[in-house]
Amino acid sequence: MNQEYHNVSDYRVKVEGLRFYLGDVRFEDDGYFTSVKDVEFFDLQHNGDTVLWTNVPKGNWTSLRMGLGVPQALNAADPIVYPAGHPLNLALGTYWTWATGYRFVMFDGRYEVDGSGTGPLMQPFSMHTGMDLCYREFDVPLATPLVVTGDRVSTVVLDLAVDRFFHHGGEVLDLATESQSHGGDPTHAVALELTDNIVNAFGVE
Repeated sequence: MNQEYHNVSDYRVKVEGLRFYLGDVRFEDDGYFTSVKDVEFFDLQHNGDTVLWTNVPKGNWTSLRMGLGVPQALNAADPIVYPAGHPLNLALGTYWTWATGYRFVMFDGRYEVDGSGTGPLMQPFSMHTGMDLCYREFDVPLATPLVVTGDRVSTVVLDLAVDRFFHHGGEVLDLATESQSHGGDPTHAVALELTDNIVNAFGVE
């Protein structure tokens, strides 16, 4: 965060904020799924990146299934029902009042297209996804099974390769022309492109 990097287009990029929701988090083993969290919020600048789940049943879990964003039923609920401390509480500032729904991913920073430049990064980028259309479920296999015995804490490390927010499968999200997205585009083109990239940027240790 707040360090300068060069992205796939050789643009100078600085990430200043990254917040996102993961919904309907489940562990899987041989086709059987167990739900552990309806929605989880991560603010990688302010609130940390560690959560504790205390309701994972005993077993050897081989993969993680989750959705990027807020599941439809929760996204459509009146936000006033969520108490302080809840991931969907209004105090987090993630609710789009005009859209009566939540922003799923908030990815903000600055960039410069000249990769050889040395001055401050001046051009802002701000891509906020939302709407049910941008909710995407995906599976991430675990490198080794998560063994839950009930008498100890097990750790899962979720990797997120932020450099891959800008590219996937030969397609590149070009900040020179795709630096803004706030739900106003009826096709949600930039938001959907970013969503696809982020889903493919996750891995699990």
